[in-house]
Amino acid sequence: MVDLSNPFIEIRTINKERFCMIKTYAKEHEATVNDIMLTAYIRVLFQLFGKCVTIPCTVALRKYLPNHKGESFCNLCTNLTCNIGEETGKTFEETLYKVKQVMNKQKSDIACVKSIVMLEKVFDIFPYKIARGIVEKKFVNPPIAFTNIGVIDKKKFAFGNIEIIEAYMTGSIKYNPYFQLAVSTFDNVATLSVNLYGNQSDKNKVNIFLDRFINELQVIVY
Repeated sequence: MVDLSNPFIEIRTINKERFCMIKTYAKEHEATVNDIMLTAYIRVLFQLFGKCVTIPCTVALRKYLPNHKGESFCNLCTNLTCNIGEETGKTFEETLYKVKQVMNKQKSDIACVKSIVMLEKVFDIFPYKIARGIVEKKFVNPPIAFTNIGVIDKKKFAFGNIEIIEAYMTGSIKYNPYFQLAVSTFDNVATLSVNLYGNQSDKNKVNIFLDRFINELQVIVY
């Protein structure tokens, strides 16, 4: 039974200097920042569970729209799936190579939009109640997920003469055993966040995860 009286958010920040080093490392290895984050994620989960875990990675569908913008508030996202097989490789670089191969292949087609097309057809064909039942059976939330919310545009913050020095967005709050790592960037500072309903034991586990995640990134920023 989930205790809804104990929501919490745990965050870690990656300062400008280290985040710039991560971006440089990604560029040198022909990878994206997302690839770097997924690599660290997979390696930490392997440390904790002793096996590679498949990680769905949220991708925005706005790039398929005219001007890359939606006209109203809606989710406009689906998932790419990062499954590198049963072995991570010994080094961060070896894991990154596997992640790049998987993600580049997934990005090369538009298979990720099929679920959205299916949703539209289901709700067009069936009455709402039946369509909702089909969706609830066929579309399930993955237990472990990753989302890069992206860059928060500093130029769009306007609070008179007040300068905004820190800002971040978190992902959705999860219920045990579901887990999501979210990343957002503001003024070249990256913020990692995990939101969860849970007890002190859950909070301790999240802190262990985040500390290990940061430690994995230390390998490439020194």
